[in-house]
Amino acid sequence: FCAAEFGDHALYQFERIDLPNAPTNHSEQLGPSPPALSELTTAKAVSVAQTFTPTMLQNLISIYTLDNPSPTTGLLVGELAGNEVSPQIYTLGGRGPCSSLRILRHGASVTELAVSELPGIPGGIFTIQEEAPSTNSKYIVVSFADATLVLSVGDTVEEVGRESGFLTNAPTLACSSLKGGSLCQIHPSGVRHIQRGQAK
Repeated sequence: FCAAEFGDHALYQFERIDLPNAPTNHSEQLGPSPPALSELTTAKAVSVAQTFTPTMLQNLISIYTLDNPSPTTGLLVGELAGNEVSPQIYTLGGRGPCSSLRILRHGASVTELAVSELPGIPGGIFTIQEEAPSTNSKYIVVSFADATLVLSVGDTVEEVGRESGFLTNAPTLACSSLKGGSLCQIHPSGVRHIQRGQAK
């Protein structure tokens, strides 16, 4: 982990340690004894100085970066976007090639994938993932006071209703996916175990 004073922090992973053209350590002495400061001229310093040429990473790979606004050299708070309720925080930070202008907003960003009109105000919303190791959602279950709406998530979001195996004429208190690809729905009258779209 590289905790950077300027620019974003980064987590690196070693890829290899046997670089064929890796640089070697080098030291040089001007004479049999250390010279006095008056004897070290600019020309001598240039002749013995070792040069360093930055290159792309060869034995490390960046696997994760963490935003770092430090050092913040300028700050402005205001609603400059023109169409948002909350003001934004504009910061100038970094140094040299790591300088940046960052806009901080209150809350998490939302990506709209689909719009579906609801018949009422939901009392609970649940997402059910596909069988492990997948992290994708399979269903969105919306619970109302007297009904349950089940939406299938794929390329599009569609209402599936009874073919999902869920009890749709009662509210859903909780639901989850179980091992083996089965589902569990808890409603006011009991527990429903669903396998391959069939209730047990």
